Amino acid sequence: MINQYFGGILPAQAALEDVDKDLIAVAEGMLPKVTKAIDAISVPDALLEIFRLIGRANKYIDETTPWLLSKDESKKERLGTVLYNLAECIRISSVALKCFLTKAPIKVLALFGIGESECDNFTSIQKFGGLKAGITVQKSQPVFPRFDVKKELADIEKMMTDRHMQAQKEKPVYPAEQKCEQIGIEDFFKTELKVALVLSCEKVEKSKKLLKFRLSLGTEERTVVSGIAAYYTPEELVGKRVILVSNLKPAVLCGIESNGMILCADEGDKVTLICPPEDVKIGSRVR
Repeated sequence: MINQYFGGILPAQAALEDVDKDLIAVAEGMLPKVTKAIDAISVPDALLEIFRLIGRANKYIDETTPWLLSKDESKKERLGTVLYNLAECIRISSVALKCFLTKAPIKVLALFGIGESECDNFTSIQKFGGLKAGITVQKSQPVFPRFDVKKELADIEKMMTDRHMQAQKEKPVYPAEQKCEQIGIEDFFKTELKVALVLSCEKVEKSKKLLKFRLSLGTEERTVVSGIAAYYTPEELVGKRVILVSNLKPAVLCGIESNGMILCADEGDKVTLICPPEDVKIGSRVR
């Protein structure tokens, strides 16, 4: 309207009416309330105070009807006061919003020739009247352009498609699982699994793969040799509970008789001991 009715030159304020004074009071009372809310780390309350001014300015437009004032040349001065007051409210609210919006307030203030370095000057919005009459006000463009819904939906669909295709490319390829021969329940129960406690553990001489365990089954102790030296140190295994195949036939490994097998999860490049909870009784059968 400043461009339309005053050729882009900000008009001066003239005589104030009660409606003008009420708007100015709201504008000058905003900053202390915003500051108090920010000090209390209450962002919603701070924004509420800023938008209370914006709402009051919107009501002011309805009360003063500048579009009707423009049709009466004798009311040109009054129209100038109304548009000055609205422009000043835009400046004050934009500086206050700079705390929360990093780009839009700068664009708005630039229309009044206010540089980015001045956007954070909160002392400038303590008093109404910071804008100087006679400055050039640039014609504004939409600060928040309307969305092209079709374009936005197309962009979102393309983004989702691209992500799906990328996920397919990066999808890990797992080696074919080797099928084992199925067994009956009677075959399974031939294997006796028991919870054992590692009493001691040491490396086997002349072997990089083997560890020698001394295990307690509660009622007896066993010596077991296991090929997990590449994955565990003897010190970190002492005191752990493990699961032992206790009825496996003895086997001699590097001259040591091994009486059982410790269960592990084999992930190809990683081997992990299967360790039952600490409160499971030593010697308990695993079923």
